[in-house]
Amino acid sequence: MGRAKIAMEPITSDKKRKLTFNMRKQGLIKKAHDLATLCDVDVSMIISTNDQETPQQIFPPDSNQLNRLIDLYKHCTNPVNQYVLLDFFMDRKNKMEEELVKAKKKNVEAKYLSWFDFLDSLPEVRLREFALRLEK
Repeated sequence: MGRAKIAMEPITSDKKRKLTFNMRKQGLIKKAHDLATLCDVDVSMIISTNDQETPQQIFPPDSNQLNRLIDLYKHCTNPVNQYVLLDFFMDRKNKMEEELVKAKKKNVEAKYLSWFDFLDSLPEVRLREFALRLEK
């Protein structure tokens, strides 16, 4: 048995939202630490809220190490792949257009059925010759 799915919508109760935020933040920090330790990679995070009472939190806790990672990122020669919201919607649009083309093709095939399978593979010229012979 798995966990029940949580609806992805803002939590209305302030107390519950802060509690959930702190629990998930600690989970993210633990995951970042595990990733850095197990895979021997540099990981950094900045966690910030609009709430003035909650201070920003950084990982790794040493600000010098974080600044080193930020400088390394800025001077990276490899272009960073960014997938922004616009890219997400463009991908969705392209997938929907592909599905629409497939559906239209299926509709045309269903509408104009041929009883003879050999006609499907004939070029247009041969099909026109066949149509002329049928008219005669």
